[in-house]
This record gives sequence, C-alpha cells and structure tokens, in this order.
Amino acid sequence: MFSVAVTVTCSIVLVKYLGMIGAAYTYVLATLTMAGIMYFICQKFYYVKYDWGKILAIIFLFIGSWVLNDQFIVHLPNISRITGQFILLLLFLVVAWMVSLKKIYFLLSFKSVK
Repeated sequence: MFSVAVTVTCSIVLVKYLGMIGAAYTYVLATLTMAGIMYFICQKFYYVKYDWGKILAIIFLFIGSWVLNDQFIVHLPNISRITGQFILLLLFLVVAWMVSLKKIYFLLSFKSVK
C-alpha cells in the first residue's frame, strides 16, 4: 500500500514537471520502495544472510563503469565508441566474476584485522 502512495505522489509531482522522464523516475522509485518493503517483510519470515560486500562491490563497479562510459567513451567517434563500450563491458564482466570468486574480495572486506 505504501508503494501505491509513493507511485501516486511521485506521479503527480514528477510527471507534471518532467513528463516521460518523471514517469520513469516514478517507476524506479516505486519499484525500489516495493523491493525494500518486501525485503524487510520477507526477512522476518525467512532469514537469508546476504553477502553485502559482494553486492556493494558489484553496484559500485556498475556505477564506475557507467561513469566511465558517460564521461569518456560516449564522446568518441562511432567505431571507437563501440570498441570502447565492448572493452568496458568485458572489463566489467571479468571484475564481477573475480569478485564472485573472491579473487579481489579481500580488497573490499570490511572486517577488522586483529
């Protein structure tokens, strides 16, 4: 029910000022709200221990590759842009695979050393 309230409120405010982009932002906010609420409700009934270090590492890796693409690669000529985006995609997949295998996970560990 809370997600419906977020959807209606954001639709009224964002669509009025931003149009279709506001509708897209509304959809993302409503989906994130619903996912967050479902996470907390489901954790009460069936606890799942997530490896938040890996999840955050992959999220930061995605954001970093997106920023690299947006700031540097998009402005290249056509064939160079496609090649750069392909190399960036391969780099993202290799580093995400290494994180999943804990090859570089020790760099992202938040545990204190005793």
